Amino acid sequence: MKRQTVMCFFLICLMMVAAGAGTALAQSIQPDKKEPRIIRLLPQEDQEVGLARRLMSAGNFQGAADVLEVTCQKDPDDRLAHNLLKNCYDFLKQFEKAELLIRSALERNPDSFGDWIALGEVLIKAGKNDEGAKAFDEVVRLAWIGNDSRRLAAIRSLIASGFDDRALQLIQDARQKSENSTLFATERGTVLEGQMKYLEALEEYMSLLSGENSSEAVQAEKKLLALLEFEQSAEEVEAALVALADSLSSERVLSLLMNHCIKVGRFEDAFTFAVRQDSVSSRKAAPLLDFMRRCEERKLWDEVPRVAEYVVSRYGGDVSVEVPTMFRYAYALAQLGRAEDAISAYERLHDKCERNQEKAEALYSIGAVHLDLLGDVETALSYFDSIVTNYPVGSAYVNSRIAIPRCHLRAGRLDQARAEFEGLGKFKLGEDLTEEISYYLGMVRFFHKSYDSSVVAFRKLMVDYPRGYYVNDALQMVLLIGEGKQDDTALYDLSSAMFFEMRKMPDSARARLQTIAESDGGVLADVALFRLANLEIEQSNSTAALSAIEQLIANFPDSYYTPYGLKTKADMLLKTDVGTIEAGQIYRLLLETYPDYPFASEIRQKLRELELEQTIG
Repeated sequence: MKRQTVMCFFLICLMMVAAGAGTALAQSIQPDKKEPRIIRLLPQEDQEVGLARRLMSAGNFQGAADVLEVTCQKDPDDRLAHNLLKNCYDFLKQFEKAELLIRSALERNPDSFGDWIALGEVLIKAGKNDEGAKAFDEVVRLAWIGNDSRRLAAIRSLIASGFDDRALQLIQDARQKSENSTLFATERGTVLEGQMKYLEALEEYMSLLSGENSSEAVQAEKKLLALLEFEQSAEEVEAALVALADSLSSERVLSLLMNHCIKVGRFEDAFTFAVRQDSVSSRKAAPLLDFMRRCEERKLWDEVPRVAEYVVSRYGGDVSVEVPTMFRYAYALAQLGRAEDAISAYERLHDKCERNQEKAEALYSIGAVHLDLLGDVETALSYFDSIVTNYPVGSAYVNSRIAIPRCHLRAGRLDQARAEFEGLGKFKLGEDLTEEISYYLGMVRFFHKSYDSSVVAFRKLMVDYPRGYYVNDALQMVLLIGEGKQDDTALYDLSSAMFFEMRKMPDSARARLQTIAESDGGVLADVALFRLANLEIEQSNSTAALSAIEQLIANFPDSYYTPYGLKTKADMLLKTDVGTIEAGQIYRLLLETYPDYPFASEIRQKLRELELEQTIG
C-alpha cells in the first residue's frame, strides 16, 4: 500500500512538471490528453432564479418571492423572473403586490397582451370588478391584433374570470369574421353548460365530432359523456342524442350512448346501441368487440357470453371475427367459474384456429383453467409441457415455461420447481418476468426453511429491480424473516402456512396461522392475522375475515400490516350496500396517516369513484 502511494505521488509530480515545461512536451508525454474541463459560473441573475425555483418546489413561495423581488428590481425586463414572481404572489394571494408588478410591466410595454390578461385576472381575484372589467376591455381590443390563438386565450380568461357574456360575444364576432360557425365550440359549450342551456351546449359539442380523432373531437366526446352523467342534464341530453342517432345513423353518437349505458349499468340498452353501431360501421364486428372489451374492463363477465354468441351467429365462418370473439367468450366463462364450459370453448377454438400461435394460446388457456379453477396440477402440467414441445415460439411458449415450475410448486415439488425456475435464466425474458422468477426463487428457499439465503435473494431483487412489481413483497419477506428469528417455531409455522397457501390447501394454512396468532409470544402474530383475513376472504368467509382484521387493529396498532388490514376492511365494506360511507372514512384516514404506503394511488382512485357516485346519485 505504501509503495502504491509513493508511486502515485511520483506520477502526479511528473505530470505537473511536464505541464509546466510547455505544450509540446506535455503532448509528447500524454498525446490523448483532453482539454481541461471549464466550469462556467452562472450569472448572478440565473443563480437567483434557480434558487427561487428550488424554493417554490419545496413549497416556500414567500422565500422565493423575496429572492425574485431583488432580481426584478435589478432587471425589470427579466420576464422569467417576472412571471415566477407573479405566480408566487398569486399562490400567496398577495394580489396588491401582483397588481403593482403587472402595472409596472405595462408601463414599459402598454400593448402586452399577456400582461393585460394577468392584470384583469388579478383585479377580479382581488375583488376590484370594475377595474378588472376595464382591463378586459384592453384584452378584447388586443385580441383582434393577432390570430385565433390570441382570441382563444382571451375567451378562456374571460370565462375563468366570470365574464361569460363577453366571452360569448367575442366568440360570435370571431365566427362572423372567420365565417367559421364551429370556431371556439368547446368554449361556447362550456359557457352554455354553466347557464344550464344543455341542449345548446350539446349542439356545440356535436359540431366537433366530425373531426374524427382530433383533439377537439376527443374533448367534445368527454364533454358529452359528462353531460350524460350529470343528473340535471342527463335525461334531455340522452333523448337528444338518441334522436340524432336515429336521424344521422352516426356511429360516433351510438358509441357514446353505448359507453354511457355500460357505465351506468344499463346493459340491455348498451347492447342495443352496440348492435346498431355495428350495422352502420365499416369495421366488421368492431363495435361489438369493443362492447365486450369494455365489459371485461369493468369485470362484467355475465355480459360477454351473450354478446359473443350474437357475434358468432352474425359473423360465423369469418375466422378473423370468430377467433377473437371466442377467445373473449371462453375467458369470460372461466372468470364466471364455468370451468368445463370454458375448456370446451377453448377446445373448439384450438380446432378452428389456423395459426399455430393461436392454437398454442388456446391450449395454454386450457392448462390455466385446470390449474387455477379445477386445481388439477398434473393435467395442467401436461398441457404446458405439450406447448413447450410442439409450439416453441410465441407468448404461450414463454408463459408455459414459467407455468411449469409453478405447477411443481403447487404440487409441493420444491427441488423441481427451483431447477425449472433457474433454468429460465438462459432465456432472454423481459424485466418483469425476470423479477418474478427472482421472487419465486426467494420463496422456494423460504419454503425450504433456508431463511438466510432467501433474505439474500429478496435483497438482491430489491437492488436489481428498485421500481419492480415485487419489491414491496420482497421487503415484507425480509422484515418478517428478521422478526421471525426471535421465535424459530413461529417462523417455521409461517413458512409452512405460506407454502400451504401457495399449494391451495386452505385448511392446513388456516391451522398454522391460527397457531401463530394465538401463541403467547406474539411473534409474527400480526402477519398471521393479516394472512388469515385474506385466506378467509378467498374462502368467502367475510365474518371470519373481519374478525381477524379487528384483532389485528386492536392488538397490533403499530404493525406494518395494520394499514393493509384497514384497507382490506374498507374494500370489504365497499362491496356492501351500507358500508360505502365507512369505507370512504377509512380510505381518507389511510391517506392522511399513511400517505407513503404503496396503496395510496389505488385509494385515491377509489375515493374519486365514490365521490363521483355520490355526485351522480
